Amino acid sequence: MRLPRVADPENADAVTSLVVSVPDAHGKAKRMNITMPEKILRRADAAAKRRGLSRSAYLTRAAQEVMEREDCNSTA
Repeated sequence: MRLPRVADPENADAVTSLVVSVPDAHGKAKRMNITMPEKILRRADAAAKRRGLSRSAYLTRAAQEVMEREDCNSTA
């Protein structure tokens, strides 16, 4: 499936529209649309593939890891 290309006037490199489903606090998936630089999207897709994960699962785990690190740093 090819995603539509969407220009972001504030970031010339961010031209990829990305729709992912992520679980909310109750475990239900919520659909969202984000824009990120194509280079980062390609790297995320490659990393997800190496781990046998979907794009959504990989980005969800990455976000969770960052938030957990931030939580640990804020209580230190």
